[in-house]
Amino acid sequence: MLRFDLSNTPLATSGEIAIAPNGNELFAILLALMSVERCSFKRLRGRTLVLNDKNLDAVAHAIHTRLPLFFQRYPGEHATRWFLTWLHGLTVSRWA
Repeated sequence: MLRFDLSNTPLATSGEIAIAPNGNELFAILLALMSVERCSFKRLRGRTLVLNDKNLDAVAHAIHTRLPLFFQRYPGEHATRWFLTWLHGLTVSRWA
């Protein structure tokens, strides 16, 4: 099982109306984070991946270049990066 925690993100704490990521977008973020952090699915069990300042640009670039079909709502690297700023602080962990 995977756990996506959005409670520490600007999306969760903002009073503005914002669109939450759908399943395809969460999957793309997971793959991009795993690629950037060089983490396999097997090694994810003992780790927690965090979308933060250090990897946000690399994750946006990975999504834009390798997984654009998963992010059709936000075409282009700048739009993808803008959307990811709403998810800054997202954590992904694997349990069970």
